[in-house]
Amino acid sequence: MSNLQYLNSTQALADLDYFIKNKTAEINSKYGAGVRKWLTIGGSYPGALSAWFKSQYTSAAAAWSSSGVIHAIQNYEMYDFDLYKATSRSGPNCPAFVKAVTTYIEQAISGNLTDKDKEYVYQVFGGG
Repeated sequence: MSNLQYLNSTQALADLDYFIKNKTAEINSKYGAGVRKWLTIGGSYPGALSAWFKSQYTSAAAAWSSSGVIHAIQNYEMYDFDLYKATSRSGPNCPAFVKAVTTYIEQAISGNLTDKDKEYVYQVFGGG
């Protein structure tokens, strides 16, 4: 459990820099020195890490961040609205269906439904 102190974005960026530098040295020793360019890629949280990495380290030539949240927003409630807008494009019943399924899953996992419901949700999503 003492290793959990290293489970943070600052350490993740330092680990990536270490990896790039060491892998580059390994490649250069095997294939000869040359220009080696690295690109970091990520989506969502890894996307944020990719952008942060490029802004703080020079070992990557470029970064691609897809949906990377660079400035975290506490208690972001607009996600639900974005999901509603996106599902509405599939018809008026789609948002209600997504809500019903989400509610069912949450209730099954929290124990508010039967054990059979909980087992079914774990079977579908591989939990348990």
